[in-house]
Amino acid sequence: MSDGVTPGEAQQKINSGARWVDVRDDRSAQWSQMPNAVFLPLEYLRERLGELDVQGRYICYCENGRMSATAAFLMRQRGYDASVLQGGLKSVRK
Repeated sequence: MSDGVTPGEAQQKINSGARWVDVRDDRSAQWSQMPNAVFLPLEYLRERLGELDVQGRYICYCENGRMSATAAFLMRQRGYDASVLQGGLKSVRK
């Protein structure tokens, strides 16, 4: 299972050195992106995961949390410390 975090918890992790990972597709990501996010669409995650430092901490996000939950699960299977922004960007825009 992936670790879900609220927007407030996510910001605390970001402030402590975690990085955002935007797993949306190109079309969706052009509208908005979290500051300093790594853009790594879910469809390319497996082949590009090596671009991320396995020692880093990451918070995956998408529009509603579904794709990011899958991404965080895959990352955790490969030894990454990955969390999910609960509710995705929709939870931040409330």
